[in-house]
Amino acid sequence: LFSSTRNKFGYASRDGTAFYFIEWEGDAAAGAKTNASIRNSSGGANLQTLQIIQSEDNRVWIVYKENADSEEGRVVQKW
Repeated sequence: LFSSTRNKFGYASRDGTAFYFIEWEGDAAAGAKTNASIRNSSGGANLQTLQIIQSEDNRVWIVYKENADSEEGRVVQKW
């Protein structure tokens, strides 16, 4: 995971029982990202979409979907 040159952000689930890593190609500027994936200790999946909504004041607002039927994931991450 950490040998990859893709951008990475990590976050804990709301209940604190899991930790996730999101990765994608390109920078952390606002816009759609490619080659995105999400991983945790039980495995991972490629993401259908990953969009950086906003990136300012050392925070990044991320919206993503694993597939067309999945719920939208949302993360606000400090970096």
